[in-house]
Amino acid sequence: MADVETIERLRTYLRHLPPQARAMLISEFERSLLRGDDASGIDLILQELRHIVRNQRAGVPRIGRSAWLFFKPLEPYLVDDRADHTHPGRIARCSLEMLWTWVCCDLLPGEAKAIMDGVNDALRAGDTPKAEYMVRAFQDKAANAVAASLAALADGEKVRRTGRSGCAREKRRNPKIKSSLNRSCALENTEPI
Repeated sequence: MADVETIERLRTYLRHLPPQARAMLISEFERSLLRGDDASGIDLILQELRHIVRNQRAGVPRIGRSAWLFFKPLEPYLVDDRADHTHPGRIARCSLEMLWTWVCCDLLPGEAKAIMDGVNDALRAGDTPKAEYMVRAFQDKAANAVAASLAALADGEKVRRTGRSGCAREKRRNPKIKSSLNRSCALENTEPI
């Protein structure tokens, strides 16, 4: 019985890993097998990882889809680099997860849960325009919440769990992201430089 529970916990853990982490695990385990390393359980883990990847390619809705739609207007301005490296006029892609966590856990937790559920339901039903409409409304709420939170921070008030939004540099970048989200329609019609 404990083995079945352990395997189910492993499956759950692997499902919640980011796609990049799963890809890295697959490549490392495959290299290990090619080297002839004796590691018990690799076959089970590889089987589960491959199953998860196949299901995602088949179009199984992912939890992160609502976050992807939320940040879609910023896509032309994203760079794949570390958050601590400054790119004028650009946003490090890795900083979006921190911002999404801040919005969903601290600024608008109830609305975020509702929007994620609604967007996932709309996408499962094949109603992409409805999902995009819901996300746009949430972008407006999030931009206002970020502005209010940063204004409170500027006034010297303590913002609940501000550590979640990242380091000081990330807090300075949030106004840029907020203003970008306010202009989401304009950004979608803008060509990247």
